[in-house]
Amino acid sequence: MWSDLDAIGEKLGYPIYLFQGGYCAKSMVCENQTAIAVVRKLPRSGKLQVFMASEDFPLAQFDVLAVPFSSDDREDEWDLEKATLQVVNGRKIEDFRLAKVFLLQGQGAYIAKYVKAYPYLAANEVACFLRNPQVRDKVVKDWLLWHAKHQQTLFLEGKTYLVYNAAKIVSFLKLDLVEWFVKTFLNDIYGTDVFAETEQALLKRCLDFGRVDLINLYLTELEPLNGFYGLYGGDVFEMVQAVAEDNPKVASWYANEYLPRTTVDA
Repeated sequence: MWSDLDAIGEKLGYPIYLFQGGYCAKSMVCENQTAIAVVRKLPRSGKLQVFMASEDFPLAQFDVLAVPFSSDDREDEWDLEKATLQVVNGRKIEDFRLAKVFLLQGQGAYIAKYVKAYPYLAANEVACFLRNPQVRDKVVKDWLLWHAKHQQTLFLEGKTYLVYNAAKIVSFLKLDLVEWFVKTFLNDIYGTDVFAETEQALLKRCLDFGRVDLINLYLTELEPLNGFYGLYGGDVFEMVQAVAEDNPKVASWYANEYLPRTTVDA
């Protein structure tokens, strides 16, 4: 059987997935069945490296011998497989390391399923989720809107989940979603004790990419709330000045758009 599996693995490309009944596929879900084991490769030792997906199906069914995984540089790949299979089986990822690896590197469809079932991510998990390029914008929007709708269901240190994580969210939010986020949630965040921190995170992200248009949008949305076309905290003011020294685009915006407007309105 080892030689047969090796031939299949060479043809399909490792890893390959084993299903109940002994057949193989390249996907972990095939014909409405979930894989019960993941075959990594057939090493020269003749021992098949297999990662089990379910304790319900022992390796003896396949007449193969599992060998322990020992390569540190592939640890994340193993964690990703283990975590993804837990999600496919409808389970919450309790191991913090597995959760972070899954949210950062997992496939978008599985992550969409997971955050819908378990929307309360830890702060570091939020960062991984938002940085994953495979996660569609709609999934992020739906996740945030869910928290806005159910904001009374969970408080963290006296704040709603959305407010509590606002700075972390905007620090890693895709730039394509910044405009939507500002227009949708600025009213919820303004006036809270995390507002200045959130503003700094938002502006730093925009300044890092020279997106003064997004800063203008933010200030335009902010003006009706505070009656002043300006930035909230002194630290933010200094941050803009520092970036303007090295970025001609930001410097031009600062001198020709921001300062004149704040001087007139002040």
